[in-house]
Amino acid sequence: MLQFPGHIAIGYIFARLVSLVLGYRPLDTDILLILLFSILPDFGVVLARFYHIPFWKHHDLPIHSPLFYIPIFLILYVVGFSWEMVLILFSAIFAHLLADSLGRGLMWLYPFSTRFYGLKWDKYTYKPLQAWLREYVKNPYTLGLELIIASLACFLAFLMGDI
Repeated sequence: MLQFPGHIAIGYIFARLVSLVLGYRPLDTDILLILLFSILPDFGVVLARFYHIPFWKHHDLPIHSPLFYIPIFLILYVVGFSWEMVLILFSAIFAHLLADSLGRGLMWLYPFSTRFYGLKWDKYTYKPLQAWLREYVKNPYTLGLELIIASLACFLAFLMGDI
């Protein structure tokens, strides 16, 4: 449902709210990691090429499952990341996955289940990239949603002193 800017924004919002609850002040480099982790599940678009599947099926790959990230976060903790930062980064990914669940859904329990769980709010049909982009930029609902979430993230970043 959300695209690149929306995923970055929603991941930042979730991560900064979690950091506030934990009383943890992220450094500038932490903020960059938060932004990166906010879009990490969409690197499945690149991986889809190696699996010889269309880019729009990247939600079918393990990288769009929360259980995929457990070993990654354990490694981050072992190499020296604080448990607060690990939780903050997880919240950025979780926000991305939650936003993707508004649409067709995700395999939240993969590898234990391949069932998709989602609200199926959007009626998006998978199309080639050019057709998808044409529809995306003409849809006031998706553009409005992205704008609202990005604006909220910028406002929060201003309040938190991150910009």
